Amino acid sequence: MKSLLTLALLSATQVAFAGNSLSTKIHNQYVSLRAMGMGNAYTAVADDYTLLFYNPAGFAKKKNNEIQFSIVGAGTAKDTMPFAKDVQDASDTQGDDTDKANAISAVLDKYAGKTMGGRVQAAEMFWIRKHWGFGLVPVDLSLDVTVDKQLGPTVDLNVIKDSTLAIGGGAEVNKELSWGVTIKGIHRLQVSEKLIAVQLATEPDLVDADRASEGFAVDGDIGLLYSPSWFSKTVTKRIPAQASATAKVKKARATEITPKKEEAPADALSLTVESGSSETAKVAAASGTVETASGTAEVKAEEPKKEEKQESKIVEVQEETYPLTFSFVARNVLASSFTKQKLINKDATMAPEKLQRVFDIGSQYEFATFGSLTLRAMLDFKNLNHDQASTLMKTTHAGLEFDYSPSGWFKAQFRGGMNQGYYTAGTTLLLGVFNIEAATYGEEVGTSSNKVENRVYAAKFGMNF
Repeated sequence: MKSLLTLALLSATQVAFAGNSLSTKIHNQYVSLRAMGMGNAYTAVADDYTLLFYNPAGFAKKKNNEIQFSIVGAGTAKDTMPFAKDVQDASDTQGDDTDKANAISAVLDKYAGKTMGGRVQAAEMFWIRKHWGFGLVPVDLSLDVTVDKQLGPTVDLNVIKDSTLAIGGGAEVNKELSWGVTIKGIHRLQVSEKLIAVQLATEPDLVDADRASEGFAVDGDIGLLYSPSWFSKTVTKRIPAQASATAKVKKARATEITPKKEEAPADALSLTVESGSSETAKVAAASGTVETASGTAEVKAEEPKKEEKQESKIVEVQEETYPLTFSFVARNVLASSFTKQKLINKDATMAPEKLQRVFDIGSQYEFATFGSLTLRAMLDFKNLNHDQASTLMKTTHAGLEFDYSPSGWFKAQFRGGMNQGYYTAGTTLLLGVFNIEAATYGEEVGTSSNKVENRVYAAKFGMNF
């Protein structure tokens, strides 16, 4: 009886703090580790397979086709796994529910004020070509956890699991302007709530689908890229090329030609001249001496005794570059609401929160290009119009990238930046078809008056063709 009273008292002191999640994090439907490594300032770059979700106008500028299959990509804050293990161990405490609740309260006290979370993307596939492409992301799971120590400690939990099919395309309006559109269908499971110790004592699984709302929505993104000619320059490249090995001899009407006969050098070419009757003419490759009759002649080459020596030529190619690019992207232009579904959670009673219409404005400047090496700087203002975009810093993203991509089979990229005021760093290595990406980044999960960083360490392994 005493245990029941204690449990009831514990529940009563905490239930007032339970309810929906109060998370202030801006959720991005899809994130690229390359983009996150450069501060998530990527909308004006948009030159790899992730352009489908970042800026579909990049389809018009795509230089090579890509097929990307990502086996798994995962990122987590350093306290996430220890916290999940401690909660599970506390829920396994011997005794009744009161003992378990007390044990979990002790765990929450230990992690009070800390933020945890992570993101998992698995089995994603992209097929991207110049002007169009599609992508399938069956698993994109994000987890955000904050432990609040109020009268009774609570866990603020926000879990979103998306399965997305998207198709997009883009085209150039002219040399400077291009546009693109992405249409996407999203199936979403979402858990957004505050949990008390008593709930965790009986349901320690933080990502239990039985607590999720479920729905499906269709929406789209529109993107623009503008590369003005303000700083454009023409680069001249000298390329070796072979001279043509064959020569075409056009028919010509001869007037009076006085036949001349000269001795041909050793490397002369024997030809047959057809002009009603067959005659033989010797054409010296060096002197160009011909013996033939007046009239219209067609010259046919017989078997040469010796090949002509071909000359190596240098061809000058002029290429105009536009190092400065501006971008604009309108995401979720329909601001679609989710239609309630029961595919996973048969007991779902609600649909997830509607998609928010947001706008991204960005820029990049390629300040140095040496052959296959490019150095670029980027600045973006993202998620404008989002409910949680409460400060300028929360929408600001900046980055630098060192990009060495000599071929479609090898590239090495190194980058760094600032995401919402927190440093980021990352790298990409493509070896043959194996693509490895790694990044660390900080993201804002606090409020305008109380800033809190969630530091994530992530890696992705896949194959790129």
